[in-house]
Amino acid sequence: MKKIILLLAIIAFQGSPALAGGKGTSYGGLQYSIVTYDEEGFDEAEPTALVGKFGQFMTENIALEGRIGFGLQDDEVDVGSFDIDVEVDSLLGIYGVFHSSSESESSFYGVIGYTRGELEGSAFGITISEDESG
Repeated sequence: MKKIILLLAIIAFQGSPALAGGKGTSYGGLQYSIVTYDEEGFDEAEPTALVGKFGQFMTENIALEGRIGFGLQDDEVDVGSFDIDVEVDSLLGIYGVFHSSSESESSFYGVIGYTRGELEGSAFGITISEDESG
C-alpha cells in the first residue's frame, strides 16, 4: 500500500506538461472520486476513492490514459434493521482521451474507455466482494 501511495504522489507532483500537449508528452494527476453503487431495493451507497492517473499523448490531440485507485472512506447502507458497510477495494481503467486543443493552457476533453472496480460489503463480521466492469 505504501508503494502505491508513493507512486501516486510522484505522479501528482511531476508538474503539468499535459497543458502543453503534443505527441509523446506525458502527464499525471490525482483525483478524489465518489463511487456510486446502486442495488435494486436498497439505498444507494457512495464510498470514496483516491485515483491516480497517468497518460501519454499518442498524437497532438489524443492520449492513452491509465488509472488506478483504492478506497478512502466507506459508506453505510441501511437494510431493514441493520447496516452494511460498503467500500471501494480497487479501481483499474484504461482510456482514450481526446483533447480539443493542446496549444493553450486549458482544453476541453472527452474520455472513453474501460474500468474494472471491486467493492466490498460487510456486516456482522461477514464480507462479500463484488466486481463490475464496463
